[in-house]
Amino acid sequence: MTECNRCGDCCENMPLNVTKKQLRRYLATEATRPGGPRNVDHEANARFILTHWHRSGGGGTATRYSCDAFDPLTRLCTAHEERPPICQGYPWYGRTPTSVTVRLSARCSYNADQGVAVQIC
Repeated sequence: MTECNRCGDCCENMPLNVTKKQLRRYLATEATRPGGPRNVDHEANARFILTHWHRSGGGGTATRYSCDAFDPLTRLCTAHEERPPICQGYPWYGRTPTSVTVRLSARCSYNADQGVAVQIC
């Protein structure tokens, strides 16, 4: 499997298929429901996104975000040790590259694992 080439494209202008309002609602209801099943990975992701991801374009569920823990000069994550599962597992999240199609930037080294480069807008 390919190593990350630290392009940083996964930290800038990222899509999110839910709104921040939905994430806040999730943390206020589902994540705190007494006796309900808890998903600590989802909770950690929601908390990190709400704290560090800021709108860079679009709107609603088409909003794109950039992470304030990303240093655009060094192209490195300044919160690397505290990264939530959404960042740690990127882009395969425990699956094999051949079992899932992921839209990656042209600079992303993980394109090599998919066999072809797929550009993100």
